[in-house]
Amino acid sequence: MYKGEYIALFNDKELLTKEKDSYGATHAEVGGWFLEEALLPEEIVFPVYYHHDLEKIEKHKGIALAVALAEALVSKFSSNTTSDGIYNEEIEQTLLSLGLKEKDIEDIGELIEVEQENIRTFFGL
Repeated sequence: MYKGEYIALFNDKELLTKEKDSYGATHAEVGGWFLEEALLPEEIVFPVYYHHDLEKIEKHKGIALAVALAEALVSKFSSNTTSDGIYNEEIEQTLLSLGLKEKDIEDIGELIEVEQENIRTFFGL
């Protein structure tokens, strides 16, 4: 699959299902396998592998939650071409219960807006 085709797939709400159908694995699984083969520690491998499937992770769940929440924040403040996360009321309540304030979330949004073009350039989007 070419870059343009994958970017179109990336913007789909059913990304993980379509990745599984097209490639036999999701980007989270492939990322986890790659990091495992690169001999990175499980503290890094597990959160990448499970960041879309937090119910299944048994070790290093806090790090995986941080990855998922960060991805959700990027999703809230940028286009789908830079994130496949989902931001909703449940995510916002989780962030607030973890101690973030509305102002913190707004500040993160401003930083994401500033860095968005750099992110797109870095990933060739």
